Amino acid sequence: MSNRFSFNLSRLEDIKKHFELVSKDFTELLQTQVQIDEYLEKLSNKSSRIEIWDAKDLVGLLCFYILNDDSEIYITHVSVVQNREKQGIGQLLLEECLKRNRNRIIKLEVSDKNIRAISLYTYFGFERAYESSGIVSMLLKNPSVE
Repeated sequence: MSNRFSFNLSRLEDIKKHFELVSKDFTELLQTQVQIDEYLEKLSNKSSRIEIWDAKDLVGLLCFYILNDDSEIYITHVSVVQNREKQGIGQLLLEECLKRNRNRIIKLEVSDKNIRAISLYTYFGFERAYESSGIVSMLLKNPSVE
């Protein structure tokens, strides 16, 4: 399987298909926080997207918004299809995001139950800013990825 990066090429249909293949635990938790169809449309229309494809299949997706006069980004979404988990795709997405945003402060939120994601973010230098209602807010001030 070969992975190919792209930036903002996915369409709403690609994102919906991707979501159908993501872990049910992930989507069930997300459904408690947002209306999925509206959320996917917002990701498609308004976020910056880093994508990893295997042939025509969107297997990894990282979405972010640029904030505060271009000085910060907020990572709103990271997902990998279930049959490609634990293959380093999340790490590749995060590395690409950090490369594209070297001079920006990077913020994100993650469920306190998602230990694997928290470990990955910590590995890349993110620090816990605060925790509230089962959500961990994390911050990276000076991304440094080669």
